[in-house]
Amino acid sequence: MTETSATDGPRSITLPGGDVVSVSDDPEEWWSKHNATGFVDPHYIAPDPKNPRRRLNPARQKELEESIKARGVRQALILTPRHCAPWAPVEPQYKKCFFLAVGGHRRRAGSIATQIGAVPVMVKIYPSEKEHRMDVSLLNKGQDDLTPLEEGEEMMSLQSLGWKVEELCEAFGYATPQLYDRMHLTKLDPRLQKWLDPELPRRQRIPITLGGTLGGIPVPTLEELVEVYDGLNDTVRILKTDEYVPAEKLEDLDQKGRRFALQRLLFAVIQRRNLPSPRAIEFIRDRKLKLAGGKSAGGRPTQRYRPNRRKDVLDTVIKEISSSLVVDWPEAEWQRIFGLAPREEVEDYMKKVQNAQKTLTMWESILGRIRDSKKATRPEVLEILQRKKAVGQ
Repeated sequence: MTETSATDGPRSITLPGGDVVSVSDDPEEWWSKHNATGFVDPHYIAPDPKNPRRRLNPARQKELEESIKARGVRQALILTPRHCAPWAPVEPQYKKCFFLAVGGHRRRAGSIATQIGAVPVMVKIYPSEKEHRMDVSLLNKGQDDLTPLEEGEEMMSLQSLGWKVEELCEAFGYATPQLYDRMHLTKLDPRLQKWLDPELPRRQRIPITLGGTLGGIPVPTLEELVEVYDGLNDTVRILKTDEYVPAEKLEDLDQKGRRFALQRLLFAVIQRRNLPSPRAIEFIRDRKLKLAGGKSAGGRPTQRYRPNRRKDVLDTVIKEISSSLVVDWPEAEWQRIFGLAPREEVEDYMKKVQNAQKTLTMWESILGRIRDSKKATRPEVLEILQRKKAVGQ
């Protein structure tokens, strides 16, 4: 049992508001009883080094400290005796603390900062680390929402202790895809995790689903990674070298490095192309399907990656362009839409149309090269192929 230094006995502490409570500098019997309540000196409480909350919002912490100065701590901190949680070692400077914080890390920090001599507490004794970690997670989530990345890290920790995905979904209140999105955020390159910071403007942050999709990419082989680089060669040429790992350095990367390199490349392309989140997710999934993870258990490509499915996707894009109402707009309609728009806005739309035109021209060029590499099909063979296609439809 960890003990604090002895004194002449309990001390009387006057709380903000005038209430007087007694605190002890020596461990008392109730300190090790489940659900026992009382007051303790906040300096005897060690913060949990595995606390899922990695950062304290400065503005909200200042508000809390002002409240503590005026009224004291009104809600009991949840603590557990350190000797009852041997699975939770603390940092060296807290070795003399009797308690470990379970819920109330912000209140503990605020009490010490404002020099409040006593805080109300409730003692919890846990039979295992599994129950302890889940309580830590839920208590902290209930007090002040964790960031998506912090949630993902906590979910990964709980899963490693034996919690099943369905149990985590029920505890956190998420559907399975939402849970996996947050867990996959922990697999992002740290340079991309910075884009998840809730302090960033919303338009600059990586959306959770997009980040989860990017983090869920399997580790590519070197050959697969080089193939992705080659496939995006036109865009790679105009990227800044600090946005991605240069192709000549790919051979030096380990498995994690290859996954991070692929993530950074795809994210840089998404930014460069200014893709909206749904389109960006499709872009990532399309590359993911080309990796080993995009194949079924028997080694066959998934249905989505089969040629006929890809042709359907291409047909849909072409039909959407051809059947769009925009095709029928006369010049007078364009004048009505952009007549009062500033020149810069018109130029912006011109660039978008030009980029779309470049894409269509590139597709036409690729198809032309493929066509020119093939011999003309005999009429009788064409007839057979057309019959098969009709039956398939």
